[in-house]
Amino acid sequence: MIWSYIKYIAVIVVMLMLSCAGREKNPHADEKIPQVVLSNKEIVRNWLSSIQQSGIPSYYGGAYVENEMLYIWVTSNSYAVQEDIWQRCKTKNGIIIKPYANSMAMLVGLMKTLDSLIVADNHTEIKWYGHALDERHNRIIIKLGDVSNENILRFKKHILDSPYFKYEKGEEAILF
Repeated sequence: MIWSYIKYIAVIVVMLMLSCAGREKNPHADEKIPQVVLSNKEIVRNWLSSIQQSGIPSYYGGAYVENEMLYIWVTSNSYAVQEDIWQRCKTKNGIIIKPYANSMAMLVGLMKTLDSLIVADNHTEIKWYGHALDERHNRIIIKLGDVSNENILRFKKHILDSPYFKYEKGEEAILF
């Protein structure tokens, strides 16, 4: 009978140990992040100010505002990244963190590569009219005069191919 009690107590002790194993090392880390409700403009202003002061974080993949919420793409959705975003925005409210594979640095690097390849390879038959960063969808928009499958394949073959490209109909720029 004593062995039954010992087994019962041992099971409870193990369960308690397991229930505490997944907790953060600093359970009071959230206390330094205020739970204030800021306007969307204040949150965005805080985020942009932090980038100007501290630079673009390596996990950053882009951001956009929709329905009064700030959406931030991140390459890692760890607690440390979330806490850094909350501290930069000075609140936890009004922010949605969305994990994604590529960072803003990777997309900007891809755009620079694209710039150099387009300058080096003059393929006027492709009718390339520019490209732009689409932070909302975390990709690069390629503007082409002809968005047929043949022309997109020609672009991929002669210029550059990437899963982060989206092809759209573009117009030739009118210079004044």
